[in-house]
Amino acid sequence: MPDTRRDVDPRAFIGVGVSFMGAGVALAAALSDSSGPAVGIALFAIGVVFFASGLARRRKLESAGKRSGDDDRPPA
Repeated sequence: MPDTRRDVDPRAFIGVGVSFMGAGVALAAALSDSSGPAVGIALFAIGVVFFASGLARRRKLESAGKRSGDDDRPPA
């Protein structure tokens, strides 16, 4: 069976995180009058986790690319 691993794009994690944060804010505002904004706060927290994970993965990929010799500076 061939290896079908694909590299994950960190921008997807950032986008999903922003979406969850937006949904959390909307639900917290909508449910503030009733039982409480606990669901909205939980969705916002999940969004923060996805956003931080995407930023960390992007930073890791950028630092790995700079170490591999792909430097934009002209040779000395």
